[in-house]
Amino acid sequence: MAWGGFKGNVQKELASQFFRLRLWTQKELLEQLFEQYEHLDEDIKAELPLKRVWMVATQDEGL
Repeated sequence: MAWGGFKGNVQKELASQFFRLRLWTQKELLEQLFEQYEHLDEDIKAELPLKRVWMVATQDEGL
């Protein structure tokens, strides 16, 4: 996981690695965390307590 993104040569290096790796950007990590949070074990949720917050979206934000 890279919070600041990956350099171009990282993708090339990844293809030559023995182990299969998945590179996640900051956006991908947060999207997956929010999508899967309800399915996590309670112990993990206790370490990373999140609370869902709803707000009204403006017209240009879309649904």
